[in-house]
Amino acid sequence: GIDRPLMAEDGFLKKYAFPIEQTMQDRQRAEHTYRMALDQILGLGTTTALVYGSAHLEASKVLVDVALQRGGPRCCVGKTAMDRNCSDGYVETLEASLSHTEAFMQYTQARAKEGDGRSPYLVQPVVT
Repeated sequence: GIDRPLMAEDGFLKKYAFPIEQTMQDRQRAEHTYRMALDQILGLGTTTALVYGSAHLEASKVLVDVALQRGGPRCCVGKTAMDRNCSDGYVETLEASLSHTEAFMQYTQARAKEGDGRSPYLVQPVVT
């Protein structure tokens, strides 16, 4: 994909990134993809990462769950917000984005505390 411009009609995002993002609506696909990604991160020796999930709320929750099930890496996890420059049918309204982001943060904070209860937690939500 590096042979293509990022934002062009035939660019990296439209040709590669957005089609994969759309498949993350399927919980099993999201779990498989995130498990492979975290295995790769850990396999390369990374112990802490800033990781963004999909624009789909449930898929982003799956990323949190997989990181906790694996016991690492320590992650700051964010839910992607999409309101422009993306494929048709993939744009979130401002209201939906705010609602989903708040729900994601609450979910992540609650799940993080289910461990031994000590801080710093293995997973933390991040908003940028």
